[in-house]
Amino acid sequence: MASGNFSKGSKEWQMFTDFWVIAKKYWIPEESDEYWECLVHDVSDFSDKYTDIPLAHLVGMALLDNMEHISRGRTTREAVRKHQDEMREEEQKRMYERIKRTICEN
Repeated sequence: MASGNFSKGSKEWQMFTDFWVIAKKYWIPEESDEYWECLVHDVSDFSDKYTDIPLAHLVGMALLDNMEHISRGRTTREAVRKHQDEMREEEQKRMYERIKRTICEN
């Protein structure tokens, strides 16, 4: 598997740095209009700043989805843990299906 590093100061490096700032700022959702308006505004600005990097829009939308998921009446830790468990279960199911298809094909 190939891997690489972004050069410090590159556009990609700056994108991830900016995303990290936004994620830390909004990581614990609040039930106020101001919180959501500011979050949407900052994610929109982030996406606009990095229109040449498609991943920027995707991680911005993922952050919005995650914050909405967390805010749906559960505590932050419970929601994050449950979301991680759900993602892990889905990945395990996909892996099982791939293995099953491979075995059946051979």
